[in-house]
Amino acid sequence: MINWKPIDQLPDGLKDGRPVLLWVNRRGSAAVEGRVHQTGRFEEWSDWAADFVPINGSVTHFSEINAPGVPQPGITDSEMRRLIRSGAFPVGAAHE
Repeated sequence: MINWKPIDQLPDGLKDGRPVLLWVNRRGSAAVEGRVHQTGRFEEWSDWAADFVPINGSVTHFSEINAPGVPQPGITDSEMRRLIRSGAFPVGAAHE
């Protein structure tokens, strides 16, 4: 189960461009791999662009990809995406 939290509870520490899961309301709501910047700008990963692009829709919730407060040194963005897609990385696991 993914531990979704309202976007207004997003801590400043996650507004550093690191990957997070974002819930976006748009035609066909979806969970996307995204990132948030200090300016409050939201972006999502786009396979077709092979880069992050601005989100078209309203972001309502987030969930951390990494354990809270535990960075994953040495894992590149592309490696993290590969792990997420493979199912090997515990995305959104509830935290005790």
